[in-house]
Amino acid sequence: KMANREKAMGMDRALHSKTMAKYDSGAELEVREWISQLTGEDIGQGAVHVEKNLRNGQVLCRLAKAVYAGTANLPAAAASFKIRENSSPLPFKQMENIEVFLKACEKYGVPSNSLFPTA
Repeated sequence: KMANREKAMGMDRALHSKTMAKYDSGAELEVREWISQLTGEDIGQGAVHVEKNLRNGQVLCRLAKAVYAGTANLPAAAASFKIRENSSPLPFKQMENIEVFLKACEKYGVPSNSLFPTA
């Protein structure tokens, strides 16, 4: 099956190589197992599959819901926060899912410097 993406060139290729050099497959395994334990979701293996399965933010929203549900004494900010998952394939709706996940993390008490940027 042919990929419908062109190979990265120039600066994009250098950035991709640098990112892949830093990729930690041990950390990936730990995260995959944790997500699977909490949500029952299999997000695949390897950078490409993991990114593809997390890209729309749906698994991330389910993960946040599972963490919230499994926490006996939620922080007050988290207790009043509603995690809404959107199943639309539209890119801006997928970005909304990721923003909901990040906001849920923030309300839970995860420091902002431990969260990833969107964009």
